[in-house]
Amino acid sequence: MTTKKAPLEAEAKELDGETTTVRTFTYKGKDFSIESDAEKWSLEAMLAYEDGKSITVMRALLGDDQWAKFMETKPTNRDFADFSEQAFNTIGVSTGESTD
Repeated sequence: MTTKKAPLEAEAKELDGETTTVRTFTYKGKDFSIESDAEKWSLEAMLAYEDGKSITVMRALLGDDQWAKFMETKPTNRDFADFSEQAFNTIGVSTGESTD
């Protein structure tokens, strides 16, 4: 996984005096929000990212409630690949993998 140079930081919005870099995307009719600023990721997410553990990264970035919402879709391995690709594209991060 590599970080793309994208204008996401320029899109950061100020809300109540605090800049938010949370991005939202829709998967199978459900909305998910994910932090695009890696400096705000939990250490658990960063360690998993460095180790290339995409499922652990996604669980950490989504949190328990959103992870449960994703799991309600009864995902296959292919579904997870599509979901994570969409999530990472939303925040400007490339997995370096192709689902084609």
